[in-house]
Amino acid sequence: MSEHSLIKIEQKIESFDITKIIEYSKKIRDFASLNRMMVPNYLKDYIIGYDITSSALANVTKLLLESESVLKTCESIAYLDRASEYLKSKEIKDTSGAREMYIAIDEDVIRAKDLVAKLTALQMLLKHKLMAFKLAHDSLKKVYYSDDGGTSYEGM
Repeated sequence: MSEHSLIKIEQKIESFDITKIIEYSKKIRDFASLNRMMVPNYLKDYIIGYDITSSALANVTKLLLESESVLKTCESIAYLDRASEYLKSKEIKDTSGAREMYIAIDEDVIRAKDLVAKLTALQMLLKHKLMAFKLAHDSLKKVYYSDDGGTSYEGM
């Protein structure tokens, strides 16, 4: 069961696409060179970027929770099923401590820990992108709606 679950999560990670998020986050760099005429389009882009990132973050969080569950399952299977064979083959006394030590070298446990690490990193990236879109949107909104005596035809 854990092998199938690991493969399923690995496939979901491989199919995960953040190109749209990257595309919209590149527009944040344009912030300094915007004029008031361009602001509404960029506000819309930041909202769309925030929405896409928020959805992606929810999916990654779900996958992370699934992978943590699979990791626990893999650790249990390693401890209860696989450890005794390994310990016998290495002529090590089968004790609780020896089984605990085996968990760290079990291949499925290593794969599951790797998935948890990848998803944790991706979750952190998405959280930071989400904050960047929000900050860019809020800052641009302040610039656009502030009454600094300029005209709405600035930059034409």
